[in-house]
Amino acid sequence: MSHKGLDFNGNGHVSRTESHMTYNIIRNGAKNSSYSSSSSYRPFGNSSATSAAKSEENNRIQKPRYKYTRFVIFISIVFLIGAPLIHQAILEYNQMARSYKWAIEEIKDGDYRWALRLLEELKEKDYKDSEYLYYYMQSLNTDNSYTAAIYLEKIPDDYSGIFSRDIALEKINYIERCKTEKKIKADKERAEQEVNNKKRQEARNALMPFVGMSTEYINDTRIGKYDEYESQNVDTMKGTVVLSEYKWYSDDYKRKLVLVVYAKNFLWEKNGVVTDFSKFSEDVYWDRNGNPDFKDEVEGSKYGVNSFSSGSYEEKYDVDRFYWAEDFYDFYYDDFRDFDEAEEYFEKHKKS
Repeated sequence: MSHKGLDFNGNGHVSRTESHMTYNIIRNGAKNSSYSSSSSYRPFGNSSATSAAKSEENNRIQKPRYKYTRFVIFISIVFLIGAPLIHQAILEYNQMARSYKWAIEEIKDGDYRWALRLLEELKEKDYKDSEYLYYYMQSLNTDNSYTAAIYLEKIPDDYSGIFSRDIALEKINYIERCKTEKKIKADKERAEQEVNNKKRQEARNALMPFVGMSTEYINDTRIGKYDEYESQNVDTMKGTVVLSEYKWYSDDYKRKLVLVVYAKNFLWEKNGVVTDFSKFSEDVYWDRNGNPDFKDEVEGSKYGVNSFSSGSYEEKYDVDRFYWAEDFYDFYYDDFRDFDEAEEYFEKHKKS
């Protein structure tokens, strides 16, 4: 049998072995083709179960891929939104770092005012130890030891940051300085208090306000508190001057004006100074020595019987300062039932 078309040896003839191999290949190919074309062949049993298994396997493969895809999308969105914010935060942090370094250099150079401005901004942003350095700069920018001590007290004693040694030394210096200033202030206040007490005692010993006396003690004299006060402002070349008038009235029913004390002070001054005074109704409300005698003469009153006169009287009323009983009755009108009773008392106690 001749197979020229299958000349594997190149000589136009096919060997027995080669012919047998060719036959098997052709037969197996036809057999496989018949198996695949046969609709009744079921090499693995039920086809629906096989399809379901394959579908489930595909789902197991696809689900992780789907979850991974969603995660990538989420991360991408977050990055797109957050990237500008992160970039801005990085820029701000770098700016604060530069400002902090700049402030440190200014402190070393002794320019405390500019360093204070930089640290004030950093303090609001709570950057590193800028708050404590800000207090340190405040203490160096004030001439008041108490104010400086207040700022230094805000820095913890265990602060170990930059300039911690200098801050500790400043604390010690200001504590000693405050003790010294406190003692000086206490001594000054004590001396001023002694002067005030002396002046007040002088006023209490005086019968009435006198020229040169401070209006701080205007109510401390023996005539007591004034009854009326008036003032007016006058503009001068040196500033606004306050002109004051303190008025006293008699304690009897007539309420006569008996004394006006004049004082003045500049508008920015707390107290004025007595410059002059005027007496009124001297024949009735002032005694023979020119001393005030215009308070209520009734025994047991606030000022007693003729408390400002130099004489001593046992009678209830001072009758010797009146020449006529009519004047006496007119003055003590409310104390007698009628003129006859007042006249009888006047005649009985009149000494001259």
